[in-house]
Amino acid sequence: MTSFAEAYPSDYLCAADIIGQGAEGIKLKIDRIEMPGAAKFPDGKPVTKPIIHFEKAKKSLVCNATNAKRIVLHYGANSRDLDSWKGIEIRLICEMVRNPLEGCKTAAIRVAKPGQKGITINETGGAA
Repeated sequence: MTSFAEAYPSDYLCAADIIGQGAEGIKLKIDRIEMPGAAKFPDGKPVTKPIIHFEKAKKSLVCNATNAKRIVLHYGANSRDLDSWKGIEIRLICEMVRNPLEGCKTAAIRVAKPGQKGITINETGGAA
């Protein structure tokens, strides 16, 4: 059986990587931040958001504004110095969000606040 990761290889985390981990999500420690434009997606387009690399993790997180704000709010990170995020342990979960382009709901990776639970695969309409 071919897995999602085998069918769609990527260096970056996606909701499918997190949702199978249960409502607790995954804990990761930030190793470093790569600034926008330094990396490219597999199709050759530049990554336009900061990339968070984690200790002992194979994949990184393309950090949107929502997740950056959550790191600052929930983990006390310095919003003016992304390099200071090194060593912060965060938890990633999945939440259902409205896709602004299509208007439908979709699973998205979110930085969890302490104690927050994410959705499980059953809550997305998928099979357990």
